[in-house]
Amino acid sequence: MLIKKRDSKTTAVTMEIEGNSILEKHNELEPSDEDPYSYVDNIYYRSDFTKDEENYVLGAWPKVKSFLEDHGVSCELHLAEGFMTIAIARTVEQDIFDKARVALDLLPSDLAPWAIKLLNARQYEIIKIGYEDDGLIAKFGIDERECDERKELLLGPDDIYIKPLEELTGCFVIVNWNTDTVIATGLFEGLKLVRMIVEECIVCKIPAVDIINKIRTRGAGALLW
Repeated sequence: MLIKKRDSKTTAVTMEIEGNSILEKHNELEPSDEDPYSYVDNIYYRSDFTKDEENYVLGAWPKVKSFLEDHGVSCELHLAEGFMTIAIARTVEQDIFDKARVALDLLPSDLAPWAIKLLNARQYEIIKIGYEDDGLIAKFGIDERECDERKELLLGPDDIYIKPLEELTGCFVIVNWNTDTVIATGLFEGLKLVRMIVEECIVCKIPAVDIINKIRTRGAGALLW
């Protein structure tokens, strides 16, 4: 966050994330008597949904709302307008907000039960693989023409590689293609292996099934070639 002292006032920057984009809002704030350098710093995120997706959202919203509010994240459901928002103050841990963002993106789909599973998970991995949020494809400068091909290498036809990946790592794994995000919950060692496999697949253009089979026969150290 950029905080600039301007005479007796402070310019506070409020970050707003809407549609995976971040907007900065600058507001002039009068300092409080107790703290002459006090300021407000909030981060917002918005996730949209269609009329056809309302039932998914409504089914999971009560549990999601309860969890978020218990962890200091305010949230609102704007049913008529078709969007949800969350907001945190600067005192809330960033990882809670990261999980909340991903959970909101899962709600408008049949993946909605996964939103609750993710929020309750103590150990998890959120792996961005696309162009947004510094995903793997963006980070490693992968050509846009190869984007879909590399995603296909990760899942295989009809997502047939997901089950072998889960069996190998002992983790639950899903992919939200709307946000190009791989989400996994489980134990630390398994989650570490999930990330290694996803990165090898997307970055090195190796089919996930080949990586999984190699690990099965030679161990996780086989990835360190």
